[in-house]
Amino acid sequence: MIIELMRAWTPEEVVGGLCGICGHEVEPSSIVTMTSDQVAGMDMGLACLSCIEYLGSRNPEGCPSIEEYREILRKCPEPMYTSYDEMRAAAEAAGYEEPTDVAYDDSWVWKASTTTA
Repeated sequence: MIIELMRAWTPEEVVGGLCGICGHEVEPSSIVTMTSDQVAGMDMGLACLSCIEYLGSRNPEGCPSIEEYREILRKCPEPMYTSYDEMRAAAEAAGYEEPTDVAYDDSWVWKASTTTA
């Protein structure tokens, strides 16, 4: 199991849901957790704080610690752009055809050292 962290691109992406690992509620956050099961090769969805804390202590190469998560959230309390229109304008100014292309690479704030992609 790995957990990687990505900044939400726009306010519409600041959503909660259920933890894909334990099923408990995940509060909306400007930091989106991307979880995957390395064995089954499937996306598990969001991760709650308890699962981040546990997995970060068990697999520090594949998951951030709870302290790292909280520090990233402190540094990035808001999405990258205030609206989709702002993201689209930034993409156009940078010469991208797709608005998401301007945000994708810069949105990753923590990646597992064990991932190959």
